[in-house]
Amino acid sequence: MLDQPSSPETHTERLIDALLRGLFAIRVPLALGVLTLLVLTLSDQVLEVHRVLTQERAQNIFNVHWLLSLVSLVALSVVLWQMTRQHAEYAADQRAWRQDAPQAARAGHQQVHQRSSAGALP
Repeated sequence: MLDQPSSPETHTERLIDALLRGLFAIRVPLALGVLTLLVLTLSDQVLEVHRVLTQERAQNIFNVHWLLSLVSLVALSVVLWQMTRQHAEYAADQRAWRQDAPQAARAGHQQVHQRSSAGALP
């Protein structure tokens, strides 16, 4: 007998479920992004570095320190993006595998049953 839910899922419930699954898949990169944001905006030492870089940029627009900080922020963004992408792909693969597993098990069971009824299995 198939287990069917007592009430059908509404469109809103499916959207909320999909949103929560998506957030769960990218929880680590999201936490790292929030932590990075807090470190780069709340620490007094980092704010002092921002002030110094801004003063140096006012004197020379292509300052080496300014360009280095810009490149490091872009590199951090690329790393966080890549981590998020990998986590999302892994979560999608796991979900697809979980959905396909019962169907594959039923198909395998039917093949064994057909072979045994045909006399192929002892």
